[in-house]
Amino acid sequence: MPRPVLLAAAGLLLLPLAACTSGGGAAAPKTSAASQAGGAAAEPATAAIPPAPERVAAIRKQLLVPFDVPGYAKGRSAEYTLDRPCLKPTMVSAFPGSEQLAATLANGRTGAYVAQKVVVLADEPTARAAYTVNVAELACPGGILRDAGGALPVTIGVPQPVREVVGGDQATTWLLTSSAKSERARVVVVVAQVKDMVVDLAFSSDTEQTGLPDPLATAKAAILKLSRA
Repeated sequence: MPRPVLLAAAGLLLLPLAACTSGGGAAAPKTSAASQAGGAAAEPATAAIPPAPERVAAIRKQLLVPFDVPGYAKGRSAEYTLDRPCLKPTMVSAFPGSEQLAATLANGRTGAYVAQKVVVLADEPTARAAYTVNVAELACPGGILRDAGGALPVTIGVPQPVREVVGGDQATTWLLTSSAKSERARVVVVVAQVKDMVVDLAFSSDTEQTGLPDPLATAKAAILKLSRA
């Protein structure tokens, strides 16, 4: 699998990981959200309530499409695992009643990707708690991305608040980078809470500059679309 495909998959940080392990190979522990996000968690009964089907259908219509990102066409997502030295349970495992939606756009000329993941929760309070857990998942100095193409060590940068720029109720961005003898890679991740949703957007390429759209401008447009659902 080409390296850009692996990097595009890295953006889908909210996917349930079938084989997500720590550096020692142990399976991710199944603990409550409160144990990993400073006590911010929804009540178990609330977290297990799925969103209404009509709500999910309305949100699905507001996912990114090629028209929203000039030069990009629909792409395919890829399976991956993420090993982190400070591994925490995933948001999806902490909130099993959620519904997951995804869209991937690709630039065939440059090999760059824009990956969008939207997790729909039962209500806004649950989404706020889920966002906190999701942010905690990235509270690591680094990790290793793995897919069929191999392993890619990454450094996770310092989180930066961006709600005032991209909108939503809460929003944070990170830069994930990798440097090796023969390759350089970067992934910009933006995570936001929008009403009853947690939105993950990743912008990835296999070089420093390969025609990526402006991450924050694109995230703002994506969040505005979802806020209309």
